[in-house]
Amino acid sequence: MKKSVEEMTDCDGCSADRRLFSGALDCSVRKCVTGKGLKTCAHCDEYPCKPLMSMLQDNPSQKSQLDILRAIR
Repeated sequence: MKKSVEEMTDCDGCSADRRLFSGALDCSVRKCVTGKGLKTCAHCDEYPCKPLMSMLQDNPSQKSQLDILRAIR
């Protein structure tokens, strides 16, 4: 059975060491976050950046979750 976009990008976050979406180790957004020593994109001064928005265009619920994290940081 083919996975939905949400299932394919279902991830516990850039700093997670558990449930990562397929391809997470090659994810440019994750590499950026970990390279900057951040916990998530929501903690970045450049949030929301163009690469992140491109990645989230098919899954706006993930953007909503990052917005919540940013608001409580």
